[in-house]
Amino acid sequence: MIPGRFKPFLRSPVTLLALAVGTGSLFAQLDASWTVTVNGQTALVSSNGSFHLPNIAAHDQFGVTGPGSPPDGRADDFARLLAMSATGGVPRYATSESFQLRRGAGFKVNGLAFSDVPPRLPESLAATPDAATLTSLGQITQVRVVARHADGTTIDVTARASHTTYRTSNRAIAAVDSDGRVTATGSGVAFITALNEGAATVTQIQILAGGAAPLPAEAPMPGSPPDSGAGPTPPPAPFNFGATLSVGITPGTPGQISFVPLSLRRATNAVAAQFDVTFDPVRVSAGDALPGSPFPSHVVRSRELAPGLHRVLVYSRNNAPFPMNGFEITQPFQLASLGWGNPEAIPPANVMVATANATAVTPLRPTPGAIFVRVVNLIPGGSAQFFFPSNPDQSYLIQTTTNFSHWMNLFTNVATGDFLEAIDTGAAQYPFRFYRSVTNFP
Repeated sequence: MIPGRFKPFLRSPVTLLALAVGTGSLFAQLDASWTVTVNGQTALVSSNGSFHLPNIAAHDQFGVTGPGSPPDGRADDFARLLAMSATGGVPRYATSESFQLRRGAGFKVNGLAFSDVPPRLPESLAATPDAATLTSLGQITQVRVVARHADGTTIDVTARASHTTYRTSNRAIAAVDSDGRVTATGSGVAFITALNEGAATVTQIQILAGGAAPLPAEAPMPGSPPDSGAGPTPPPAPFNFGATLSVGITPGTPGQISFVPLSLRRATNAVAAQFDVTFDPVRVSAGDALPGSPFPSHVVRSRELAPGLHRVLVYSRNNAPFPMNGFEITQPFQLASLGWGNPEAIPPANVMVATANATAVTPLRPTPGAIFVRVVNLIPGGSAQFFFPSNPDQSYLIQTTTNFSHWMNLFTNVATGDFLEAIDTGAAQYPFRFYRSVTNFP
């Protein structure tokens, strides 16, 4: 046992497993009434103030300068130890400073800050690029990230010093550094993700180097003879509401295959679609996309472009429109056996949908999905994340209670697939809470 230390061990080139224990004067105020959480993993504290957190996943895919730099043996994202007690119905809280787990080395927790009020954590993030469209290779724009707290106050957390980390859906189109500066590296559309204290947001960057981004040559577009090469290049589709390309939210089992639905809806007269799905290659690997039914006039092809990037192409050799103005196909994912503290987000990227005359379908809205292993997850900051069975395009009212007599409305949401994700940011203020979804409401 190491007093107040996290001891990470390398499990694979990009996954760290950590053992956390705490003893001694540092944890003198912790007792059996407390629970502690690190990276979504929760444990009860023993009567002597010690605790044990096995199997904490912390991915190491890049270095301190951001995506694309060599892995440096440290977790990519920052973590904090969060603790809560509710003795006598009165909540108390404790937090550590932010840290990054290191490969093969211990991390000493220098101290915990105790309080009678919840820790000040972001309830949501908003990311805005200075320029959403870049017109030349090498051009740079800054993504600015603002965190909103439960009390409505906001703070700029753009810099890495604020413990925000960034990722890009496609480094061949847009690279991002550790402080959110985006550099154009190719034509197309890329999605930049920012994470801070368990909250996340995504913003779109469009690169029009030398004009509109060309459709990759591998995609047979409408108007082209079979296997004769690409036809006319459609204009890029803006990120807006209208037609939707959705990745479903799907349950999964570690070590097993999960089948995630990919659906296009409200794409009037569309005959072809091409898009990428992005994911963490450490936790999941993608197989070949499978056609749905009925799907007699269209071909479904897919292949891996790079680790964590899988391209899907759906087209008709005779320019037949999609049945019912859309389609649903299935993407199988093989799940890793470990590292499932939180669901795996699967956002679509580089989405292009076209009609028979090679005109882009606009507006078009990509909607991300996820694979979840547990129905309820405690995420950093004490928020509760949970998943309800749902019907696509159905509106749901999410309610909560502590006594089953009085239900409080949390929010409404519209489902895009068979499961609906919900997050209760106020869960940490209660010893326990119950939830339900309602479809018939004013």
